[in-house]
Parts: sequence; structure tokens; C-alpha cells
Amino acid sequence: MSYDYTNKVVVVMGGTGVLGGAVVKAYLESGAQVIVSDRLMPESTGTNQNPHYFQVNVLDETSVKTFFEAVGKSFGTPNALVNVIGGYKAGDPVTSLTLDDLQGQFDLNLKSAFLITKYAVQAMTAVGGSIAHISSRAAVDSGKNSFAYSMSKQGMLKLVEATAAEVKKQNITINAILPSIIDTPANRKAMPDADTSHWPKPEQLAKVLLFLTSPDAELISGAAIPVYGKA
Repeated sequence: MSYDYTNKVVVVMGGTGVLGGAVVKAYLESGAQVIVSDRLMPESTGTNQNPHYFQVNVLDETSVKTFFEAVGKSFGTPNALVNVIGGYKAGDPVTSLTLDDLQGQFDLNLKSAFLITKYAVQAMTAVGGSIAHISSRAAVDSGKNSFAYSMSKQGMLKLVEATAAEVKKQNITINAILPSIIDTPANRKAMPDADTSHWPKPEQLAKVLLFLTSPDAELISGAAIPVYGKA
């Protein structure tokens, strides 16, 4: 199924990585005006204004607030936002986990999602819109040797649930998808002996996101949607 995002403004937070790139490509091919934010900019963005790039520090509230103000001024209210920002640091049991690692995972995965959600909702309040976050299967697994990561991603699910309940009369939907291990070069390098045939591909996840931010998904809000692949 294809979706038509012509004349729609779509923001992709963290859109310069492997998954983000696939998401950006999918929305571009669907006709959207795509706004890409990330901590670092590509070496060359060319002269094409679609996608348009902004450098944003998602751990700094002023930076996030300023970004949404700039998008609104230059492009209008975002119709959809996809947040692919996150990072994985695991391997230590709770008894060996440092406070720095715990705080780092909460900052990168949850604080960033909170700030993005806060200002995306503010921007969309007048006309509505759709927000989709990337959580993780780890959010609903045991968390063995990945407590900090799992809890940060589980916190994102509670953020989605709470926000959905708060904005249900504002024509705003907010959801999260829960991938298992995503088929990226970095994950293949980290697990060279793994069977990658069942890992969800970035392009497959992008299709799910296209649906979630489309009118076809207007009845879905506050959901945590498994996208585990065939594992």
C-alpha cells in the first residue's frame, strides 16, 4: 500500500542514520516536505530544500524549542513527526551498572523523547498531527543485562500512553513501534554470527511508520506496536 503525503510537512528527528535515512526516503517518495534534525549534519546537503536539515541538540530544551519554532515559521505546522533518536548500551547486570550509564541511557532515550513530544504537541495543538517514536522490544522483555536501556525504552511507552490520553480531544495521535534487532551494518558487525534473515529491515519499519502517521491510523493512539520480524 502506498500513501500520499503531498503538501504534508513531516519531521524526522535523528534522520541522518541508517534507520532515519530509510524513513526520510520513504516520506520523500510519498511526496512529503521532509524536515530532518540531527546532532550532526551530513557533509553535504546539496542545494535541494527537500529534505531540509536542522542541527538540534535534543538533550537541550532551548535547542528543541527553537527548532520547532523555526520549522513552524519556515514550513508551517508539522503534520507528522517520527523520532528515531536513541542508543543502546548494555551488557552489565544491575550490580555492575554505573549511575553514569543509567543516566546516559535515560537522557538519550527518554529525555530526548520527552522534549520532542512536549514541543511537537505544542506545535500541533491548533491543527492536529501524528507522532511516532521508536521504542524497542527490550521495553517489554525481562531487561536482563540491559536494565538502563530497557527502562528508558519502557519509559517512552508510558510517555506515549500518557500523552495520548492528554491529547485525545486535540486530533493528535501518538504511538510507538517496538522493533527487535534492526538489520543495520552496525548490528551485523556487533553480531557477526547471528541469523539476520529475520531481523526487521529499516525499509520495512519505514512502511509501518508511514501507516501510523497516515489518516488510515487515526483510530490508533497510545499504542505500542510490536515489529519483531519473524524471530
